[in-house]
Order: sequence, then C-alpha cells, then structure tokens
Amino acid sequence: MTKDIGCNGNLFGGNLLAAIDEAAAIFAHITTGEERVVTVNVDQLVFKKPVKVNDIIEFHAKDHNIGRSSISFVIQVIRSKDKEEICRTHVVFVAVDENGKAKTIDCNVKKIEELKKELLRLIDFHSLKSGSEVPSSGYLFFRGDQSWVNSDMLLEYMYQSDIVIDLKEKTFLKHRYDDISLLKAKKIW
Repeated sequence: MTKDIGCNGNLFGGNLLAAIDEAAAIFAHITTGEERVVTVNVDQLVFKKPVKVNDIIEFHAKDHNIGRSSISFVIQVIRSKDKEEICRTHVVFVAVDENGKAKTIDCNVKKIEELKKELLRLIDFHSLKSGSEVPSSGYLFFRGDQSWVNSDMLLEYMYQSDIVIDLKEKTFLKHRYDDISLLKAKKIW
C-alpha cells in the first residue's frame, strides 16, 4: 500500500478527485482565457469502476456554460483501454482577480465560437483553393506562423502548439481567444 494506491490495488478516490479538479481547472482556464479560476462546486461523485495500477484515464469536459463570472460543465473520467466510464460530475469554477475576488470573465465567448467556426471554414476553403486536401482525420497544429498536420496526437506537439484541431471531429482541442485572433490576423490561410 502506498499513499496513492490502496491494498486492493485501486487508486484512492481522493486522489482521483484531485486529478479531476486539476483537469477541470485546466479546461476552465483554457475555455475562458482567464488567468485565475477557482473551484466553487463539485457535485456528487459516484465511482462506478475502480482505477487500477497501470490504467490510463482520460478526462472529458462537455456541456459547458459560461456566465458573467463562472463556468460550469460536466467532467467525465474514462478508462482509455475499454472506454468505460469511471465517474462523472458537474463542476463550477469562478474567475477571480489577483485579490481572490470574483470578476467578470473577460473573453467574449460568442466571439471565440465565431472565430473557431471561421477558422474551420478557412481550413475547408484552403483545401479547395490550393487543391491540396486537408486530411479528414489527424490533427492540425498551429504555432506562430507555422502549421502542420500529423496523424498522431503527440503530447510534444500539443505542448508546443498554440492551437490544436481534431480534423475528424472538427473540434478544437487547445486554443485561447488571443491565439485564434492572431491566427486570423496573420492570414495563415
């Protein structure tokens, strides 16, 4: 038995809760563009399956809703090998200023969504205009003035990139409002 694993070989629930909170905070930070977000609420959490030693788990955030100073969403934990749901919960984060006081979320979420849609349209337009097809699967990475496509989601690419798009799902895996605005201004496509 260690501080992370119990005598049955399962990850302690409190450690999983801490990982959920961290993953949720990252999502809240990236989605709102706010520098400081704090956990306000974690709803009921029911552990449906254990996490065993050597299990790889994924955190999926969905159904987000952004208010004046808060973001709420569902975060789901899935075991990678069999895609079984370990647990899910609804969380709420609030943007705070340097003094820890609630503040209005600065980013214009509707503007972000519009820019994301426009960028996806530009990708499709580029493939028609240049005659070079954008692959229907894989990942599109942007960093500064450069862009590249790779069939693998390599962590090193994710960390090195400003924006990452899943071409099959046509979804953004990583972005910030400023990065999308900058990309549009530079007219990469």
